[in-house]
Amino acid sequence: MSGLRPSSTKLTLDIDVQHLEAELGRYALLEASWSATLSATGQRSNGVRATTCTFQADEKIHTGYAGMVEGYQREIAALADAIVAVLTSPASGTDAACQKSIEGSAGGSGSNDH
Repeated sequence: MSGLRPSSTKLTLDIDVQHLEAELGRYALLEASWSATLSATGQRSNGVRATTCTFQADEKIHTGYAGMVEGYQREIAALADAIVAVLTSPASGTDAACQKSIEGSAGGSGSNDH
């Protein structure tokens, strides 16, 4: 769908956060699924591309509420990056491109005992 004018493309993004959990000084966890529908209309193209994916981030965080908030901020940024990567990938929508799991991202190793 490259080469389309921005006004002829519509992106609808739905994000469903299934699990958002943290334990102070230990970990922050984000589990979500998301779906994107890219609709294109124009003289040469009239199509819809739909993608549905899952995302999980589990990371160790620093102590205190600020550490918990920073952990969530990193995980939400990682979710946004994952969405962009899938939507701009030539293999977008495939299981390999869609399933994203991050443990220990930006904050050390993830905690699996929660």
